[in-house]
Amino acid sequence: MRAALRWVLWFFLPGWGVEGSPRLDQDWRLRAAFDVPHGVADVFERLRGRERLLGSEVGGLLPFGVVLSRRDGALFVYASSRSGIDGARLAIERVARAMGLSADVRVSRWDDGLGKWRQIDPPLAGGEHELDNVRAREASRPQTRELSCLVGRLDRPFVEGPLLDFAQRRGLNCTVEEKRHLLSVRLTFSVSGPAYKLDEFADQVRHVVRSQLNWVASGP
Repeated sequence: MRAALRWVLWFFLPGWGVEGSPRLDQDWRLRAAFDVPHGVADVFERLRGRERLLGSEVGGLLPFGVVLSRRDGALFVYASSRSGIDGARLAIERVARAMGLSADVRVSRWDDGLGKWRQIDPPLAGGEHELDNVRAREASRPQTRELSCLVGRLDRPFVEGPLLDFAQRRGLNCTVEEKRHLLSVRLTFSVSGPAYKLDEFADQVRHVVRSQLNWVASGP
């Protein structure tokens, strides 16, 4: 049942569960780090505290509709517009000042063409800018890869169909060859496109195959 739910989410919400990619239309991201180890936890709780007491629409310090999270020693805010991110930035900096903390804030936007977050504010300069451009060129370099997986013969349409659909939606040139066995079939996908999109396709192959195996193991 859980595997089937994951498949439905993947089908109707492309990009769901893909690490690093934005959820739905929230393609603006703010990352804030602080000058003390407990700064992230303290600011996070201060921002969330009023919402728990008064409700998000009345008590929230952050603009309505943004998503707040924390991980890897940093605070993250996701929004669907620059104005939403700017409003969140003002709130975070105001809370940090009230708590006597210094905040290092960076704003990025998701670049769907490269499949990565690109820093907007402050703009990259010097060596960082050159390195970012090198990475962008490398990620966009066209490649052709072959990926192979062994699945049950009855499971084939639940693996091949979603993967071909994913490749089409991502603008990849994809063909598939099969080698049949008694109870299984080996599918070999030949995929061509930008390197970063091929990485996404490889991740999707692992996700779809693993989900199907989990569904089979859990039974009806």
